[in-house]
Amino acid sequence: MLAAEFQPNVIFKPLLAERHVAVAVSGGSDSLALLLLASEFARNHDIAISALCFDHGLRAGSADEAAWVREFCATRGIACAIVQWAGQKPVTGIQALARTARYDGLAERCRAIGATALLTGHTADDQAETVFMRQSRTDSPLSLAAIWPQTAWNGVKILRTLLHISRADLRRFLQGQNVTWIEDPSNLNVVFERVRVRKQLAEQGVALPNLLHIAALSQSDVQRAMDCVQGFATLLTKDAYGVVRFSADAFLALDRLSRHLALRRAFTYFGMGQKVLKDEADRLLAWLETGPEKTRTLGGVVFGVKRGLVVMEREVGRIQPETLAHETGILLWDGRFMIPVRAGTRIVPVALLPRHDFARPFGLSANGFKSLPLIILVSGEVCWGLDQSLNDITANA
Repeated sequence: MLAAEFQPNVIFKPLLAERHVAVAVSGGSDSLALLLLASEFARNHDIAISALCFDHGLRAGSADEAAWVREFCATRGIACAIVQWAGQKPVTGIQALARTARYDGLAERCRAIGATALLTGHTADDQAETVFMRQSRTDSPLSLAAIWPQTAWNGVKILRTLLHISRADLRRFLQGQNVTWIEDPSNLNVVFERVRVRKQLAEQGVALPNLLHIAALSQSDVQRAMDCVQGFATLLTKDAYGVVRFSADAFLALDRLSRHLALRRAFTYFGMGQKVLKDEADRLLAWLETGPEKTRTLGGVVFGVKRGLVVMEREVGRIQPETLAHETGILLWDGRFMIPVRAGTRIVPVALLPRHDFARPFGLSANGFKSLPLIILVSGEVCWGLDQSLNDITANA
């Protein structure tokens, strides 16, 4: 039976839109409670559910713990797969890199089994700790919003449905079910900031609701700003040469937080997969607010203002010298252009091949022209990287 105080119909309402969900299970109390609660809800609503256990292989005994999780799931009729972190492990920055590896591996397995959503066992304690850590560094709502209940990773929906429930409540639920859990020794290692913060919060008697309230208010502010940015996003345009433009007046009409989000949206629209750091964004925003005439760079993008439009072009010096094409097909070059290529060809920016027969398109700046792609065939012939078909390239090779 589900614990009544958890209100499963509220907690797991997002699952109703899914037909197959996966639960990330480490064997700790949070993830085991999530698995038990979610699995009963899924059975009651005809939703397929699977368990995924990620074995980092960072310490002795991790493989045994993963096997324990698989056996735990088997006794309850829940399919469980162990996902391993293959390859050499990092020496520094372990937690951040392990987190990326975990989500990469779990998302890949979700796609393989047809699960469209992954549930993780983040609790109110995790949310409070995250807010407390970030408060020491910033007052930005983007940061203090902390852990969001729903995000995505590599095309897989990530659902965090326990953010309003404390770890203590989840453990009481497990105890009522006569379920034991694994205690991860790294949760006691003060080398990690989160462990030190957890200890500090307990010693100071900081109330979780206060920190959770900060996260909720920040998420509300960010959501409002995101709604404002929706209208701005319709003003973004990109031409055939990958140049993005948007109205400077419309951008400056946004409030400060919305401008940060609008800048992120513009970067995403531009391409390259770059993320904007807050300090760098602040400097760019201050520059834009002065109505500048010269250009400024940020994250590999050259910004300029011309005829009331903010113009985004690629910073030529940040483009990789060449991209080898090992297979025939469509290649995403520099994160900006989908280009048909034949095996053995290479692609370079115009700037690296000064001797060519291609004229700069009308209205395109010299910098924008230099950042465009040229295809060098095995024969040595140079093709324009835009508006080519694979048949044309194959025929000319």
